[in-house]
Amino acid sequence: MAEINTGFRKLYGFDMTGFGGVCYTSAYVIKDVLERAASLDKEKIRKALVETDMKVNEKGNILHYGVKFDEKGQNIHACELLNQIQKSQFVPVWPPDSALAKPIWPFPGWKK
Repeated sequence: MAEINTGFRKLYGFDMTGFGGVCYTSAYVIKDVLERAASLDKEKIRKALVETDMKVNEKGNILHYGVKFDEKGQNIHACELLNQIQKSQFVPVWPPDSALAKPIWPFPGWKK
């Protein structure tokens, strides 16, 4: 992720957001599916999609969850990462297996 973000920052002048991460991994999944299907035939593409099982930290996946589709085409591993600003930094606080800190609650308010 750090290497990808460095290239992104060089191109655009700011860090990649969570949405950028989702887009990056989604584009990689499409590339991977098309390569494995080795065809534009919709049944071969669907088969390759169903066989997709990308793990966390696997090449192309910069998300905090894996990629595997159910019979309805939904990613069964997808989940939202909640961040809280702590000491002027975005810090993941949920889900617990991805949290780097506990959430501060109640929110102490903005400092002037």
